[in-house]
Order: sequence, then structure tokens, then C-alpha cells
Amino acid sequence: MAEISSTTAQSRKNNHEMQVRQHSTEMKSMETEHQNRFRQTVNKNEELLKSTQKNYDVKVSMLKDDFSRKVEDLQKKQEERLKLEQLRLDSEITDLQQAHNEKKNELKINHDSEISKMLESHNDTIQNAKRKFQSEFSKYK
Repeated sequence: MAEISSTTAQSRKNNHEMQVRQHSTEMKSMETEHQNRFRQTVNKNEELLKSTQKNYDVKVSMLKDDFSRKVEDLQKKQEERLKLEQLRLDSEITDLQQAHNEKKNELKINHDSEISKMLESHNDTIQNAKRKFQSEFSKYK
């Protein structure tokens, strides 16, 4: 019986060692499988990250280009407005200068007319005074 027990113990020992090896093999297999899944997931996520970064960079570039184009358009519109305002200002200045010159000429004509009237009145007064003087003078001669 000791032999049977020894054989049974040996058989159980061998069976246990075989189960340990089988378990160890399964664990290594599972570890390898998980390592592969992990690498695949990492690679997939890195590719997704690269794709997302590329899309982000493209979008940023497009937005910068769009912004630059809009700024250029605004600058052109502002330059056009400035030119139109400058033309309007030049026209307004020309109109004001013309109105000023017309008013100046009108005042000069009125002034010259007043001076002429005053000179004529003055000359008439002098002529009347001469006539009176001569008429009075002729009375005394």
C-alpha cells in the first residue's frame, strides 16, 4: 500500500506539475495576447492622434488663411472708403474755396460800388460847393 500511495502521490505530483506548466503556458499566452492587444490599441490611438493633429493643423491653417483674407478685404475696403472720403473732402474744400472767392468778389464789387458812390457823392458835393462859391463870389465882384 505504501507503494500505491507513493505512486498515487507521484501521479498527483506529476499531475500538479503538469497543471502548473499548463497554467504557466496559458498565462504566457494570455500575456502575449494582451501585449499584442495593448500594442494594437496604442498604435491605433497614436494613428488617431496623428490624424486628429493633422486635421487640427489643417483647420488652423485654413482659419489663419481665412482670417488673413478677411483682414486684407477689410484693409482694401477701408482704403477705398478713405479714398472716397478724401475725394469728398477735396470736393468740399473746392466748393468752399469757390464760395469764399465768390463772396469775396461780391464784397469787393459792393465795396467798389460803395466807394464809387461815395466818390460820386463827394465830387457832387465839391461841385455844388464850387458852384455856390462861384455864385457867391460872383455876387461880390
